[in-house]
Amino acid sequence: MLSKQNILTLVAALGAAILGAGLIVGTSSSFQKCINQASEPKTAKQQQPLEKGSASLPVSESYWSCAGQWVNENDGAVTALSTVLLAAITLGLVMLGFEQSRTSRRQLRAYVFPDSGNLYDGSMMTPPQPARSNCPGLLMNFKNSGATPAKDVVSWANIDVIEPRHEATLAPPALQKIGALNLGAGTSYPKAL
Repeated sequence: MLSKQNILTLVAALGAAILGAGLIVGTSSSFQKCINQASEPKTAKQQQPLEKGSASLPVSESYWSCAGQWVNENDGAVTALSTVLLAAITLGLVMLGFEQSRTSRRQLRAYVFPDSGNLYDGSMMTPPQPARSNCPGLLMNFKNSGATPAKDVVSWANIDVIEPRHEATLAPPALQKIGALNLGAGTSYPKAL
């Protein structure tokens, strides 16, 4: 999963790559030679009057022009570096796509959990059943709180009245696909014991 720390690491790596490329171009001898030639004083015939407010225009034009010249001289290395960078970006996008796929599957699946439960005995039934008095019964509601239908839902429940020290002996049997049902998104079903 892409955490905040991973994203910051990727941004820092991209910034370092851009800074590194700028240092490589800026410190190369051909770039420095080009800048020095561009900054040499021109003869009166070559000099053109500057427009008002454009004093820094020749300097930035010379940097862009010299950077373009450097790229033309080193086109093979620039192409190789660009290919590696493009491959790294593509790998990052593929990883992001897999992460989004996993996230959407988790968000869109069915989630079936017990929603509510009530404990009854025979005297609380309608009509009351005195023969089942003091005999516990349970009505549980299971709800699908997911975004998609739950298919082949099976459940098992049992009521045992035992001492707490024997709780470790309670174990559910292996569930079998008997009476499986489908439960739509947002719906619930009762199970009575």
